[in-house]
Amino acid sequence: MGRLAFETGDYVWAAGLLQEALRNEPNDPALLFDFAEAAFSVGRSAEAEDAMRQVQQSGLVFPGTQEAARFLDMAALAANPNPDALPKVEQILKADPNYVPALMAQGLIDEKRGEIPAARQSYEKALERYPNFSPAKKRLALLAAAAATSDAKALDLANQARNAFPQDAEVAQALCILCYRNGDFGRAASLLKESIDRLGEDPRRLFYLGMAQYRLKDAGGAQSLQRALELGLKDDAAAEARRTLAEKK
Repeated sequence: MGRLAFETGDYVWAAGLLQEALRNEPNDPALLFDFAEAAFSVGRSAEAEDAMRQVQQSGLVFPGTQEAARFLDMAALAANPNPDALPKVEQILKADPNYVPALMAQGLIDEKRGEIPAARQSYEKALERYPNFSPAKKRLALLAAAAATSDAKALDLANQARNAFPQDAEVAQALCILCYRNGDFGRAASLLKESIDRLGEDPRRLFYLGMAQYRLKDAGGAQSLQRALELGLKDDAAAEARRTLAEKK
C-alpha cells in the first residue's frame, strides 16, 4: 500500500504507511529503500539518508542498492556544494530531469556560483515533482528574502518553510523580511528579534528590525537603525536608514 500510495503521488500517506511497515521489518533493504524515497519526498531528508545508508550496508544486490549510492552522492553534494561536481549532476539530470536529489545539488551549486535564477528554477522544479518537499521551499524563501522584491507566493513558501523548520533561524529571518515587505510589521519585528538572539547582530537584520519598529512607532527603531549603520549597512538600505533617522529627528 505504501509503494502504491507513493506511485500515485500521495507522498505523505506513503511515508506514514512505509514507516509503520518498517516497525515490523526494520532490516528489510527493499522496504528501507521505499521508505527512504517516501520520507525524502516530504522533506524528511535526514531519515531518508539514514535509510539509504542501511540499504547500502545490507550487502544485498538489487536495483535499490545502486540508487542508494546515487542518492547519497547527491545528498553529500547538497550538504557541501562543489562546482567541480556540476558535470556529474548535469549528467544525472540529463538521464532523469526530475530527479530531486540532483536538482537540489544543482540548485545549491548554482547558488554558490551566483547563478540565482538557475538555482531558483531547480528548486521550483523539485517542488513540481514533490509539492511537500520542504528543503526546496526553504531555499526559495531564502532567495526571495535576499532579492530586492518579493510577492505573496514567496511569503506563503516562507510560512510553509517556517512550519517545517520551526527552529531554523535563517528561515525565521527570511520570513520576517518577507513579512515586513508585505506590511506585517509586528510579526516581522518579533521574528527579527528571534533571529538576532540566535544568529547575532547583522546590518541587514538590524535594518529590517529598525524599519519594522519605526512603522510600529517603537522608540527602539532609531537605535536599531543606527546600529545597522555602525555595522556597515550599505547601498539603498543605508540610504533609507539615514532618511528614516533624519525624519525621526
